Amino acid sequence: TGHRAMSPAYAAPEQILDQPISAATDVYSLGVVLYELLTGELPHKRSSASLESLAAMVREESPERPSVRLRRSAGDPATTHGGDTATAQRFARTVSGELDTIVLTALRGEPQRRYPSAAAFADDLRRWLDGRPVSAQPDTATYRMRKFVTRHRFAVGSASAVLLALIAGFGTALWQANVAREQARLAAAEAVRAEREAEKSDRVAEFMASLLGAADPMARETTEVPTVGQVVALAAERVERDLADSPEVQAAVLAELAAIAFNGNDAATGTGYADRARKLIEALPAADPAVHASVDRVAGEALLRGGDPSAAERVFRAGLARIADELARPLPRRSARIAAAQLENGLGVSLYMLIQHADAAAAFERSLQLQSELYGADSAQAGVQAYNLALVQVAAAQFDRAYTNIERSLAIHRARMSADDPRLAIVLSTKAEILDQLDRTDEAIAITTEALRISERAYGVDAEQLVDPLETLGELHFMRGEFDLAEPLLLRGIGIARRAGGSRERFVLARSLGTLAMYRKRYSDAVRWFEEALAAGVERTSGQGAVPQMAAAMLGWARGLRGDTEAALAQLETARIGLAALPQPDPTDELVRRYYIGEVALRGGRVGLAIENLREALRLAAQNPPYDTSTFAAQSRIALGLALWADPDARPEARGLIEEGIASMQRKSMGFHPLVASGLEVLAASP
Repeated sequence: TGHRAMSPAYAAPEQILDQPISAATDVYSLGVVLYELLTGELPHKRSSASLESLAAMVREESPERPSVRLRRSAGDPATTHGGDTATAQRFARTVSGELDTIVLTALRGEPQRRYPSAAAFADDLRRWLDGRPVSAQPDTATYRMRKFVTRHRFAVGSASAVLLALIAGFGTALWQANVAREQARLAAAEAVRAEREAEKSDRVAEFMASLLGAADPMARETTEVPTVGQVVALAAERVERDLADSPEVQAAVLAELAAIAFNGNDAATGTGYADRARKLIEALPAADPAVHASVDRVAGEALLRGGDPSAAERVFRAGLARIADELARPLPRRSARIAAAQLENGLGVSLYMLIQHADAAAAFERSLQLQSELYGADSAQAGVQAYNLALVQVAAAQFDRAYTNIERSLAIHRARMSADDPRLAIVLSTKAEILDQLDRTDEAIAITTEALRISERAYGVDAEQLVDPLETLGELHFMRGEFDLAEPLLLRGIGIARRAGGSRERFVLARSLGTLAMYRKRYSDAVRWFEEALAAGVERTSGQGAVPQMAAAMLGWARGLRGDTEAALAQLETARIGLAALPQPDPTDELVRRYYIGEVALRGGRVGLAIENLREALRLAAQNPPYDTSTFAAQSRIALGLALWADPDARPEARGLIEEGIASMQRKSMGFHPLVASGLEVLAASP
């Protein structure tokens, strides 16, 4: 825009002169604040709002020592501390000397002559408070002379040209020497840090490599081949003994062991290692931020697995904040970038669980970018991250974007896995779900059938891993009205789920079987299936969250269409109270519940109640554009049209709603739906 944002009274000279800014710019502003705290006044007078005038003032500025300012104002009671001149004089003596030098170092006109960072500034203040020598040095006579000549170059005159040249040359040499010394100091510090990094990495690598001896048949003490879990447990025992002299390395190794345990679905062991790593790293204020961030990653995952996504989000964000400075460097360390990729993924999972889909997708996208840079765009890590991103985009109803990412993930997995790898079935099932949402049901059925066959070959025909593809394939068939193909698949799936004891799987399959029964107008069967879904949902979530509330709403819907209108409406009202009490209610759940009330009220002759709730369902759908074209929105339009049909004056609106709803259902290959048949019947009776 051409404008420079600043607070002129606190701005560094380079801000006003439109020169490059740096950390030293902040140091200058902090120096102004410190000067003001000590003296009660600003170090300079900048009264003009004009940039040109300010620039001229800045070039002439030379802040007075704080102690001198204090002594000068000591005679004025209005400017002394508490009006006590003696106290003010004592305070001036306290400030005089090193504290003067610290303040003026922060306020030097040239950025390179100030403290290089706020941390260095703070360190010198702590040194002064502790009575230790400070690093800041007062200006030399040579430097003051050079500044005087620079400020008054026209007044000095040509007779001093040779002398000025000598002074300027000598001053430049001194400045260059200072710069060289500072660069050497920074290089030395970087070399020390690099050496520490290498030493720490060597210790970690040496320790992890030593564990491979457990898998070497010639090196281990027994002929028994250890499992991964046994090797990890052995490593955890040795951490205390072999790395006792390096708690930071202990924390780094424990974080890796926790990650391995979590990846093996051993949440209890992973949480234990994560807690030990966290306690170690928190006792080390000067620990490497990248190591601390890695510990934050597993600590956050422990919280996720413990069911606390809000606390996990805070931990993941704290980890990212720790390495923000490192990531901002021109060449950030690989360890920091790896930690950032993992933390962004954890943050995405937390936000996904908190139903913050847009923020979750942004975190997954950042992680995907990092994974691609670290390991390659076609790496296994990028494939997994693309899959995660597709999942959250499905939840956000961004199906076109989700399809792009699931295609990328599937291409990577197909290139790296055999055709019978069961992990491939997971990606295929998600692709099928996305294809179905894009109204490409034939493709979805073919993909799900492939996933089911892979799982059968990998696990057997009655394995628990078959439940998801059986449920997906069954639902795809019944959503096309192919009930005779759908029902056997769903019954087979729920039989496996009952034997395996999986409450999530039983909930999903019982819900699908109940919905199929509703489409077939077998309302008593639907009530029985929804009762099982409700029991499984309560078992799965301990009665918390939206799952049991929506299961209860479906049960009320089935009871209402069976004829138990009042009991159904009471149950749907209980579901409303439960959903409203959630920390972050999902508007889609309320849309569906309103539709259920509308259809139950319409069946029970409560036309006014039906109209009220169906209009609210459509209002909620309109507020969330992806849901305005959903099946429930289409069904709500037909049901509202049927409710309005009894009023001759409302028939034009009713006809439009019914026709629009039927067209939408037919586009989704759901012309078999009972409401479609009812709508067509009404329209046929009144052409």
